[in-house]
Amino acid sequence: MIDPEGLVPDYLNNAETIGLILSTMIELGGTRFSSNVLLQGSSFARRSKTLAAIETLVDTGILVRTSPTLYQLLCPQDDIQQLFYLLRGAKIAKSLLKEEPEFELVMTSPRKPNALQDVLEKIGPKKCQISRTDEVFEDLAKKAQSKLTVMTPFLDKTGAKFLLNLLSSAGPDVEKRLILRFLSLGSDHARYPTGYDNIKDDLRNLNVSVYDYALKRDNTAWLETFHAKTILADDEYAYIGSSNLDRYSLDNSLELGVFLQGGSVLLIKELIDGIVSISCEHRWSQTDS
Repeated sequence: MIDPEGLVPDYLNNAETIGLILSTMIELGGTRFSSNVLLQGSSFARRSKTLAAIETLVDTGILVRTSPTLYQLLCPQDDIQQLFYLLRGAKIAKSLLKEEPEFELVMTSPRKPNALQDVLEKIGPKKCQISRTDEVFEDLAKKAQSKLTVMTPFLDKTGAKFLLNLLSSAGPDVEKRLILRFLSLGSDHARYPTGYDNIKDDLRNLNVSVYDYALKRDNTAWLETFHAKTILADDEYAYIGSSNLDRYSLDNSLELGVFLQGGSVLLIKELIDGIVSISCEHRWSQTDS
């Protein structure tokens, strides 16, 4: 026997994805489910979060893995239905309380094998609350309805390819903005974002507005610039964290950030709009084509 009420706290931070999996099991009935069926039932959710949610259901005794791709339900369907409705009610109650901004932890894990794997295993079911950086970035691009802004201080060839795919996945009517630094120093300078030249023609074709936030100051050789990494979708969703758009950050380094939504994003939008207003906009010329 399970205690549905006792499981709700473990599930609440991934309530939407777990709820979709429970709904799929209720709809299909039976006691045996393939991983593909469970993944398809939450097709709009991020794959890594869905897989983590399935593992949470295993860790908490709802499912047991009988083969690499098959799962057995360990409790009656009535318990699953009760858990589903309790989880949905708890999620609604949490959203109504609005005690704090809604966010989720975002992480890039170093290339496996790595020592961090042992740390994540000790976290247990709570690791399903951590989202992958690349999936969150792609999700932000697809969520954008009117404006998508990417702000990154570093951009190499690997990052440029990722950035181009990211911007291309946003809708054709979405205004796209890219904030870089040190473009004015020229491509021979050590601080120049080396990946930019690889995609500047594609950026022009996508109607991306490019801004250079590296401003001269009076009485000093130091430029006013930035080290922040941010992606903003409209005024509703944002990422703030440590991940650059370069090979090391995307694949080899531990990077942490947060995905934000709701009212807290409005302040981020105001700040980003202000940064755009003081930055030097790149003007496309015939030599760029």
